[in-house]
Amino acid sequence: MTAANLIRNYFALFDLPESFDVDTADLAQRYRTLQQTVHPDRFASGTDQERRLSMQQSALINEAYRTLKQPLTRARYLLSLHGMDLAAEEAKPMAASFLMQQMELRETLEGITSSADPVGRLLAFDKQLDQLVHSLISDISQLFSGEADRNLDKISDHVRRLQFMTKLEDEVRSLEEQLQ
Repeated sequence: MTAANLIRNYFALFDLPESFDVDTADLAQRYRTLQQTVHPDRFASGTDQERRLSMQQSALINEAYRTLKQPLTRARYLLSLHGMDLAAEEAKPMAASFLMQQMELRETLEGITSSADPVGRLLAFDKQLDQLVHSLISDISQLFSGEADRNLDKISDHVRRLQFMTKLEDEVRSLEEQLQ
């Protein structure tokens, strides 16, 4: 195993620039290539130290891949690289307009099952939510591509909004399963 495998910065691990915009197909290919070089099966007959290091590196690569492949976790990771205290950021109050939007979206989602056409309403809601998520991701991308250090508060706010929308998407998936 090489020293390159010991890199802790997830972007450096995959030899990618530190950027919110990541080609996920390229990331997946780099992930597979790295995993092939450190996979514990390759070190089954190695020393205890080699096997242990292989398992640690494989776990690090898995964690890095999971983090970088999703926009929300990638944005949170980038914020942490910029020194942002994510726990402190989550404690900050959200804008009243966003809180109202959250309540409206939740009320709409809760009312879907009692509607005459729950599947149709869920599909429409999912489409609306998808548009909101894509808009947030686009905004986050633009903010990171600008002077990120000057935009950290705005980025953090958008990431917190995306976090809420992502949780709502999970609830939509759960409701889809219930309705099937």
